[in-house]
Amino acid sequence: MEQNINALYHKFLMQQCSIDEAEWLMEYFSTPEGKEHLARMIALEFDAMPTAMPTDQSTLLSVKIGRSTLKNIIFERKPFPFRLLSYAAVLFMIVAVSFFLLHSYEDPAEVIMSASSKAVLTLPNGDKIELSSEKNEISLQDNTIRYEDGTKVRNGLNARSAQFVSLTTPRGGLYRLVLSDGSKVWLNTATALRYPLKFTGKQRLVELDGEAYFEVAEDKHRPFLVKSKGQQIKVLGTAFNVSAFSTEPETRTTLIRGAVELSNSQYTIKLSPAEEAILTKQSFSTRKVDPTQAIAWIDGNFSFDDESLVSIMNKISRWYDVEITYQNVDQEARFFGGISQYDNLQTVLNRLEKTGGIHFKLTGRRVIVMK
Repeated sequence: MEQNINALYHKFLMQQCSIDEAEWLMEYFSTPEGKEHLARMIALEFDAMPTAMPTDQSTLLSVKIGRSTLKNIIFERKPFPFRLLSYAAVLFMIVAVSFFLLHSYEDPAEVIMSASSKAVLTLPNGDKIELSSEKNEISLQDNTIRYEDGTKVRNGLNARSAQFVSLTTPRGGLYRLVLSDGSKVWLNTATALRYPLKFTGKQRLVELDGEAYFEVAEDKHRPFLVKSKGQQIKVLGTAFNVSAFSTEPETRTTLIRGAVELSNSQYTIKLSPAEEAILTKQSFSTRKVDPTQAIAWIDGNFSFDDESLVSIMNKISRWYDVEITYQNVDQEARFFGGISQYDNLQTVLNRLEKTGGIHFKLTGRRVIVMK
């Protein structure tokens, strides 16, 4: 008998029972025996409810009140207040609270979208300006920092000196910059560029931590210098990509056109177009490459040319702002190919899985890489 009632009760919760069955159930729960039976079943429901709670405080408060009220009705050794509530209303409250707690707190898989326009501009006095996510680029126009459509970044902000500022993109953020000499810089995710509001003197110096693509305005009398992890790049007018993350073991400089000179405390080398310099432990090596692969990220693509799994996952981590962990997988496995960065994270992982040999588990903002 009790098992049949339990089954009928759950049919009622799922709204699968007939009107006659619902009426019989409410009649049964109005009896002393039925009240005790209902109390036992609801106790089991509460015990089985997930521990995850909503972060919204108003929702959390209302649910706590609803749960507390229902518990008081169920567990107090008093008759149900059918004088105030019909048993239909009581059952409705049970259904509503149970359904909400059992289903609303399930943590649905978050759709993690690709990187977008996000950056912070740090002024010489330390003030930080969060740049508009609806814009893509800032530049210096008429001694004022403006967006690409001409609107001011901040009213009253004038740039008349050679003081340094910093443009920083977070993980999952991108931005573009036009320097005072007309040189253009594309900042990849998790990148910081320190530069003067105006170039003065005999050289144009910027400092990079992360990855950026430069199109340098030609000026034969003032070389353009990029300081990055372990090296300095000297150019007159050219286009090149630098990947120099402080967290990465290698610094890569890829020349698209023109010529650059790289140096550190021990060596000086020159690159020709379609060459890439790799700096590892103070030592340079060079190789011929397809330069379009180095700047594929500008057009929203991941491009892999004999690239290690750990390097690929580091890019994904920065682009989608996720944590990466590994379980019994060869992190130095090599990959070739390309994937659109504008797809959501799950789509990118699914396509990587099709290459064979690896699988992914996505939990919140954490990606587990497995065999």
